[in-house]
Amino acid sequence: MAEVEVESWRIAENRYVDAVRWLPSVSPYHAPFMAVGLWDSDRKKTVLELCSIEQDEPSSAPTTEVHHSFFLPSRVTEMKTSLLTSGKSMVVASSRTGDISVLLVSEIVGAQSSPSPVICAALHKGEVSGLDLESSSQDCVTVGEDGKINVVKVTQSQLQPKILFDNNGLMSFSAVRWASSAEFVTGSLGSTLQWWDQRRPGGAVSQSPAKWANFTGGVNCIDVHPSRKHLCVIGGSEGYVYAWDLRWQQAPIPLNGHAMQNGRGHLLGDSLVESEVWEVKYDPLLQLAGHMTESGKIPPVMMCSEDGILAVLDSGETLELLSEPMAINTFDIHPESSSKVICGLEFQGFAYLRRST
Repeated sequence: MAEVEVESWRIAENRYVDAVRWLPSVSPYHAPFMAVGLWDSDRKKTVLELCSIEQDEPSSAPTTEVHHSFFLPSRVTEMKTSLLTSGKSMVVASSRTGDISVLLVSEIVGAQSSPSPVICAALHKGEVSGLDLESSSQDCVTVGEDGKINVVKVTQSQLQPKILFDNNGLMSFSAVRWASSAEFVTGSLGSTLQWWDQRRPGGAVSQSPAKWANFTGGVNCIDVHPSRKHLCVIGGSEGYVYAWDLRWQQAPIPLNGHAMQNGRGHLLGDSLVESEVWEVKYDPLLQLAGHMTESGKIPPVMMCSEDGILAVLDSGETLELLSEPMAINTFDIHPESSSKVICGLEFQGFAYLRRST
């Protein structure tokens, strides 16, 4: 792995950071904006804030400015953002009470007032455990512990939910990610993955083996490579990060955790973390920098964990970007400027990172 220089700053926040996502930008000249789901434990309120990150100089300490703030029904379990063809951004947040909230944001976030979020209530019995937003169709897929999969058609004027699958609680889903406008992958609490195609209704069209290597925990998070939809990366319990290639379904590709063993139990590499892995994302910065040249190589993957690690995994090598005494429970890579990373530090606020290769 090539050398990467990292600058990092802390931004204080006395409320719990449940989720943070960059807002897509149509102009590189605007300050970066983020959408943040915050839990105010004193007031027992959940707030969605749209904030800009301001720096007087490139090396100066950043500050945040809140431009809009909205109350949400309950604590945020997942959040996604997307840029619309109109130039507006869309923010979708799911909750512990089974709802999703959809907010349309003006092209220039701070220039005018923003309408309140539109809420689609009672999609699930219990919390929405996974959510994703498809960039071209703007369809939102949700999964829950109740064993239900919903696809919500999001338009400028209304939300149109449709139940795609319901196993009546026989198997809980824990994560979901679109692979194309018709296909998506889900993860379950039983550590298996399912591939779905809306053009082939009735159930999953493919499923991973029930037990992979030494992996016994649940799936917390999924990412699908934007140009190689057959290639998924999964984060789970006990530090597990592994890849699932649809072309070779019987062979998981371990990237971190006790899964870094061959069939005879011999270690293939050191495990960076051994706690819950809360988010995984393919890292476009290192991929664009030329770190993916070999055919069949797993692209670099960024991850964050319960034991306070933010790192990049790349072909058996690890690059630790941040190590904190508290959990790093959420992070995002800027969609237009992948050198910028924002992550949540529970009750301690945010960490803002800027990288160069």
